[in-house]
Amino acid sequence: MKFRMNFGVVKTIILVIVILGALALAGLDIAMLAGAKGFETAMPAIAGVSLAASVIIAIAALVVMLNSYYKFSDDKLIFVLGIFKDTIPYENVTAVRQDSRTNEFYIFAKGKRIQDGEVSLHIVTSPKKVEDVLSAIRNAMPSMIIEVFTSEDKRKKK
Repeated sequence: MKFRMNFGVVKTIILVIVILGALALAGLDIAMLAGAKGFETAMPAIAGVSLAASVIIAIAALVVMLNSYYKFSDDKLIFVLGIFKDTIPYENVTAVRQDSRTNEFYIFAKGKRIQDGEVSLHIVTSPKKVEDVLSAIRNAMPSMIIEVFTSEDKRKKK
């Protein structure tokens, strides 16, 4: 099963602002390179480098926003953040914990090398998909006990 990463409202807004800002800068650079009235530049090389950088930033942010997911395959957990892919074989998983307050999952596993020690993965998905993620974890690792805990609410109460 495959689940999209949930970045939350604030991180999603930041990604959108980065994309829009990079695209606006790319538009400005294109206008400067084209010699539009009021946007002429004496240094087209700088505008060209700025255009390339802003396009790369916009594409990178867009790829992170649209291509980030967790996938429970037959023998390993695959997680992808943009173009970066990593895997955790199920036999390396040492613990699975679920926060009862936020419904977030934490998966702890042995690192690939001895010096890596234990690594952890924080799984955050849509609130509508919590039961599906729980079911996928149970199907992938049927002998694993899922520990449930309640985290402290750090928001100020009035």
